[in-house]
Amino acid sequence: MRVFGAAGCGACHAVRGTEWQGRLAPDLSRIGSRLTLAAGALPNTLGNLAGWIAAPQDIKPGNAMPAYARALSGEEINALAAWLDALR
Repeated sequence: MRVFGAAGCGACHAVRGTEWQGRLAPDLSRIGSRLTLAAGALPNTLGNLAGWIAAPQDIKPGNAMPAYARALSGEEINALAAWLDALR
């Protein structure tokens, strides 16, 4: 949760029940219960979620999600993915 806030994810994404109410990107309130990620491009697994956060253009070129591989450490990306995965 800390990484989500520090990285500015809430400027684009909403998570109900938090201060983050972004409207430019998908609402992530229940992302952990989704079957797929990236509009159906990937099965929703913890590894795919971390990969999407790190390098979304490698997975689905032309999407609006910025890459975080250089801005966040691997540990931070994994922590963020784990937190998002728990949102059900």
